Amino acid sequence: MPWISRPPTPQTQAIIDDFNTFRGGFLNSYAQMEFTVGRLLSRFNVTSPFSGSQDGVKFRFESRLVAFEKLLKERDELRSYRSQGLKLCSRLRAKDQLRNYFAHGIVRYEAENMTFTIRRILPSKKDPWEEVALDIHVSEIAPKLSDMSLLTQEFMYFARDLSEQFALQF
Repeated sequence: MPWISRPPTPQTQAIIDDFNTFRGGFLNSYAQMEFTVGRLLSRFNVTSPFSGSQDGVKFRFESRLVAFEKLLKERDELRSYRSQGLKLCSRLRAKDQLRNYFAHGIVRYEAENMTFTIRRILPSKKDPWEEVALDIHVSEIAPKLSDMSLLTQEFMYFARDLSEQFALQF
């Protein structure tokens, strides 16, 4: 629940509720795709002709994306899926910064300018306690959530198509 710059009115509370739906929906969508990439790698790894294609379990999501992109680029069997898959990975990677703010940040809502500020600690060599901030205006919430929902649906249909084409038993 975001901190609010002044006691909430019913209108302010409705905005807060929309933001909470946005934050939760965004993280849920991201997690869905994060798991799906790992599951695809796992299923490819035990399905012929891809058996043994993975050199180990990838726990960090960036490592999973790199492994999935490598699989798409290197396997001729995936040629017809390559372009779409790489574009989806690129679009997902572009969401990583917002995901990190949502997952690891604290939010404050400034009712006067209708802006949410998300602060998080991003350690650097110079300052291990460095704080960074991201502002999101109320008008950005619906378009950003819609964009993430659409990406998730496209990604899940892509995964389903791969599963059906290669009998991944996804």
